[in-house]
Amino acid sequence: MPTYRTKGIVIKYSDLRETDRIFTVFTANMGKVRAVAKGVRKTLSKLGGHLDLFNVVQIELAIGRNLDTIIGVQNVTHFPNIRSNLDKTSQVYYLTELIDQLVPDEYKDTRIFDLLVSTLKILDSDICPSEVETSLVAQTFKMKLLQLLGFAPQLNQCVKCSQAAQPTGDYFFDNRLGGIKCRSCQSGGKQNISLSPATLKILRALAREDFLYVSQIAIDSKTLAMTEEVLDNCIKFIIEKEPRSLRFIAKVKGLAK
Repeated sequence: MPTYRTKGIVIKYSDLRETDRIFTVFTANMGKVRAVAKGVRKTLSKLGGHLDLFNVVQIELAIGRNLDTIIGVQNVTHFPNIRSNLDKTSQVYYLTELIDQLVPDEYKDTRIFDLLVSTLKILDSDICPSEVETSLVAQTFKMKLLQLLGFAPQLNQCVKCSQAAQPTGDYFFDNRLGGIKCRSCQSGGKQNISLSPATLKILRALAREDFLYVSQIAIDSKTLAMTEEVLDNCIKFIIEKEPRSLRFIAKVKGLAK
């Protein structure tokens, strides 16, 4: 039976029969790979501990008729600080769900794999000690993933009249048109989100700057919440439903309060 090896991140699994599981692994060179791990739910399984969610793994698979079979796995990185922090865990659940929902099957782009690995590493580090830094890194991931997939929002000019955006201007975000609209072009767009100048500035920084820079931005809770709302609504519009992990994040925030 032909076999192959690849490096990837475990982003999803579902139980199959009594002892098996189907895993979705986002790989560096093959896109999303769905494969079955037989007997992985048994107490003495050699595969089980290595295939935890969010682990970076080196896996060996046997090619099957419908699903490939995981026959070997080596843990590369497991990000313990994410696992011990409920806020970070909830955010990573969301980010991996976005990979599963937004990235088409068979779509191969090493930049997306590198983006996810970089995000996990910085969230696992001491650069993100609080909920604010964690959220800023998560928002950066969302923005950069949208850019890599061709969904980058237009933030530099009005999507209708093409007038360049001004630092103190009054703008609205239009999901249907994929960017900001000035007040003159806003008429009739009742569902559009009103953007404060600070929120527009943050959104531009997410699109332009790296994780380290963004994680150090001073931001108030209202601007952070508005930034999250803009990106989450944009994602909902693209995938035409609400990601399930958003409810998990809301519950975690409720527990914190």
